[in-house]
Amino acid sequence: MSNDSRQLSAVLHELKNPILAIERLSDILLENDQDFSSDAKRKIELIHTSAKEASSYLTQVATYSRASMLDASTKRNTLSSKPRSVTA
Repeated sequence: MSNDSRQLSAVLHELKNPILAIERLSDILLENDQDFSSDAKRKIELIHTSAKEASSYLTQVATYSRASMLDASTKRNTLSSKPRSVTA
């Protein structure tokens, strides 16, 4: 894994943890329905939806990054491999 890949993985991990915490906390608040005003409940729902979307986006970036790394690794291996002679 290249240094850039490791850095991207670390950044994604550091971003995803607090976003998941926000998502879970807002989920708990919505489930417990603690007599919030309709305005407060709407804002908590917006926070929850935004956190879910951000988490999904980070997952997509991580998936794309892994696929790109695998593709680059496959190309490097293909280009560096020596042709084999075939005998009949």
